[in-house]
Amino acid sequence: MYCRNNWITYDFGDGIGNRRIRNGDLSLQFNGTANKVYPLDEIAQQTAKEIYSLYSNIYVALSGGCDSEYVAKSFKDAGVPFKAITMTCKSYFMIGEWYADKWCKDNDVELIKLEVDPFDLLSYGKHNLGKIKGIEWLGLTINLVANEVERLGGHMVIGAFPSYWPDPKLRSDKATHELKETFRGFTFGEGDWYIELINPNKHPWAFFFWSPEMLASVISEWDTTQPVEENKWRMFNLLPRPKLNGSEFFHCNFLAKTLPEYNEMFKWAHAHKQLGWGTRDFAICPDKEEFLKLLLNENYNN
Repeated sequence: MYCRNNWITYDFGDGIGNRRIRNGDLSLQFNGTANKVYPLDEIAQQTAKEIYSLYSNIYVALSGGCDSEYVAKSFKDAGVPFKAITMTCKSYFMIGEWYADKWCKDNDVELIKLEVDPFDLLSYGKHNLGKIKGIEWLGLTINLVANEVERLGGHMVIGAFPSYWPDPKLRSDKATHELKETFRGFTFGEGDWYIELINPNKHPWAFFFWSPEMLASVISEWDTTQPVEENKWRMFNLLPRPKLNGSEFFHCNFLAKTLPEYNEMFKWAHAHKQLGWGTRDFAICPDKEEFLKLLLNENYNN
């Protein structure tokens, strides 16, 4: 289920959501509105309690980043029982793993580690990217974690978070030059939607997208003059960490630099260009004020 009562619907050009038409890009429809903007910590703890009331055996997927750590913190502060899970890949994700380890140890939370062989990671990405005609291959890997959570009899919550364009710390090699030059507003990575394409109706999915109230409160807190990383540190009151440093891009991350076979697969990571699967790897949404008008009902007053 996509968050509370499927309040966000999506499609890849087919009007349905379950398949991509040629050159179809992800688009979102927001089918609910919030009555007010809440303080972020308040609505986050309320969201944790609401998810727990609907799903048993919660697992929070920790990447080591600020967003997933804040999700775990919100469950902890709300007094909601949960476990954490992170994917490891022969120490290739060691920075993120360090943060996940530290937070769970400091907060007495059980951390499950899913060890994935780097070649299995590549094979899984290649197979499923073609299956769903996806653009963002790394977004597929969270489904390996989802499969493990399902095997454990649990339900997974992830820290998927919007971005804002333009952002000096971000770049996109999967968007048209015209869009990158002219667009200004919020973006949602299409990889965050792959979990529902591959594991439909099984998980509560993305914490920050759970409800109009949760998303509106995030957008309201956003300073559009600052990079997404700095917004996270400020919103969540967490220590900065070196997450976005260029290594997250396919051709220059640590795996690509150390495994020749990984780098040789660069072509299929860009198969969408030759096969016409889409022109960008994200959905576009309005700038801050217009987006808030979309998320808040007409009776809302600042």
